[in-house]
Amino acid sequence: MKIIALAQLIFLLLFLLPYASAQNTTCNWSYSSSKINDTTYDLIFHVDIKEGYVLFSRNQVYGSKSEKGIELNHFGPTFTFFKNDAIRLIRDIKHDKRTLGTYSNQVNFTQRICTKSKTQIVGELSYEIANSRWDSCQVITTPFVFILK
Repeated sequence: MKIIALAQLIFLLLFLLPYASAQNTTCNWSYSSSKINDTTYDLIFHVDIKEGYVLFSRNQVYGSKSEKGIELNHFGPTFTFFKNDAIRLIRDIKHDKRTLGTYSNQVNFTQRICTKSKTQIVGELSYEIANSRWDSCQVITTPFVFILK
């Protein structure tokens, strides 16, 4: 029995270690909420991006072509909110500090929601992170949790 438990622990460590090190060495995410009124909250996703790295979208949605090339309508992380009948998303996610389709240093992404009860909001975000030379890219998906009180 101890051998099986040890094997499972080793497997989990080997599986999670690359994920944890990739995330922790290039960006650090934190989550907070701001109550707007009795039923409206802003969910704030804050990311600190390591110097020399940029964050960009896994799922890029392109707009129309222009004289300058392709203009991007959306270029950022993909946020997935798991099913929760207690919440309603009010608008698209807002962001700050985008430069040439990428994000660097510190960025806030904000999702406004409506809820009539105290609830837990669970989901995941996916993004790519690359060094400034674009010769090393990592695809990262990480869970998030908000507890509204």
